[in-house]
Amino acid sequence: VFVFDVGGKTWKNYNWSLITTVATFGKYDPELMCYAHSKGCRVVLKGDISVKKIIDPAIRAAWINQQVDLAKVQYMDGINIDIEQEINPFSAEYYALTALVKETTDAFHQEIPGSQVKIE
Repeated sequence: VFVFDVGGKTWKNYNWSLITTVATFGKYDPELMCYAHSKGCRVVLKGDISVKKIIDPAIRAAWINQQVDLAKVQYMDGINIDIEQEINPFSAEYYALTALVKETTDAFHQEIPGSQVKIE
């Protein structure tokens, strides 16, 4: 089961025997991270970026580096890329999103071996 945690302490009531991954959408909670890891679960960042920003390769690269650095400092196991805006097929944003996912995956796997990269 993939869980989206929005903060607070509700995670203490989760059925941890069913959970494989927790995506943190709230404030960083080191207690949650440690507890999830003690139960064999992965904890991943929420990767939120505007579609307009991913078109620029330099902005995209800076964002990816920032996410990798944050994941390493917080002992995270990867990232859940969360794009909420509409993307038209074959638009500049369409190709930029493909590049974002590939570049993010490459960077995370290079810096955090075995890390998880998901997109929703």
